[in-house]
Amino acid sequence: MQAAGPHVLSAIGDPVHAQIGGLEGVTLYHQRPWHRLLERAFGWRVQALVDFDGDGRLALFLPFVEKRRLAVDDVMKWMN
Repeated sequence: MQAAGPHVLSAIGDPVHAQIGGLEGVTLYHQRPWHRLLERAFGWRVQALVDFDGDGRLALFLPFVEKRRLAVDDVMKWMN
């Protein structure tokens, strides 16, 4: 059973990726290859705001990335 209302998926699994193609307005940035590129190239973790309709089908998928912020101290360490 899916949670009621929009919620954040911290891990986007195969069942969700399989349903993304059926959504209106889907672009490359919603797809698994792009998410993998971001994760492998930059270490960013892709998460998504999702919602499901009454039949349990994906109705909303808004991906976003979680990335580590560089602190000034980190930059200073690299420069020395």
